[in-house]
Amino acid sequence: MSARRGLVKARIAAVSGITATACLGGTPAASAVSPTLIGEGKVTVLNWSSHLNSVGPGFQSRRWDDVSYTEIRFTGCDTSWLYPVFDESAEVELRQDISLQPDRSWGTKTAKNCFESSSSVSAGEWNGLASGSYFFQIGLVNSSYDHTLSVDHVAVDTTHAD
Repeated sequence: MSARRGLVKARIAAVSGITATACLGGTPAASAVSPTLIGEGKVTVLNWSSHLNSVGPGFQSRRWDDVSYTEIRFTGCDTSWLYPVFDESAEVELRQDISLQPDRSWGTKTAKNCFESSSSVSAGEWNGLASGSYFFQIGLVNSSYDHTLSVDHVAVDTTHAD
């Protein structure tokens, strides 16, 4: 197969991976996959990015396939709380989607830095993952089930090379 044909197939796969999800009254947050060219004539999908708009605890991201490593980065976070909160935070749990069985949790990280400014980043890494389909789920926002979370830029990186 030619490199061009492989790139076209990867773009079609990337476009077909676009999803929209609304949860707990939040507005849909679209997700798109970005193909990355690796080596001569080889195309693979390594990362995806999106945003979150007013999602609450229990929100689940789109799924992605992974082999051993995931990094989730939130940039520019904000919550729905009207009054100043001195210690804004959001729990981010990495979960493995297992068909016909309970999903497996790979642990929770707490995003805090991304609330400092629109360019501040919170990142969580998970290593030693089993091969499979993964997603992240939002836990408590500001230690509460009553708040919602918005994130300007969400990035999922499945390559440990960088």
